[in-house]
Amino acid sequence: MLGSHGLTFKQWYFEESAHIPLVMKWPGRIEPGAREQIITLADLSPTLLGLLGLRFPGPVDGRAYPDCALRADGRGAEDAYLYSIIPCHQAWLREVGSWRALVRGNWKYAANEDGTPLALYDLKSDPFEEHNLLGVADPALIDEMKEGLRAKVNRF
Repeated sequence: MLGSHGLTFKQWYFEESAHIPLVMKWPGRIEPGAREQIITLADLSPTLLGLLGLRFPGPVDGRAYPDCALRADGRGAEDAYLYSIIPCHQAWLREVGSWRALVRGNWKYAANEDGTPLALYDLKSDPFEEHNLLGVADPALIDEMKEGLRAKVNRF
């Protein structure tokens, strides 16, 4: 994190730590340009196979989004479930053993391992996650994000 958010190590829900850029090139097939859609690491293998017209023979955790890679207006995932189990040598510094987060649209909601809310950010208006909106956001939005995260946690 190199000092961002006053931190010197990764494994946090902040974009500088959790967001992994994906670069793809396939001349004549993939339109050049940036994409804003969500693709998770679990979606990467099914998406790459989908680009080749192939599928996994059995069930996998991720989904294929080849249209997102091919075109800027292609469909990506609705949301992303993020989590980190903090190594014991760092957990005592943070007072939390792990965290989970949900990114949906412009919003990112994070909670610690027992479900206690940690943060809510509007990634569009606050891309550097400097303003935690937990205390001021619409309670219905917080409940929606909390339930969305709970559903993801229970799925896995």
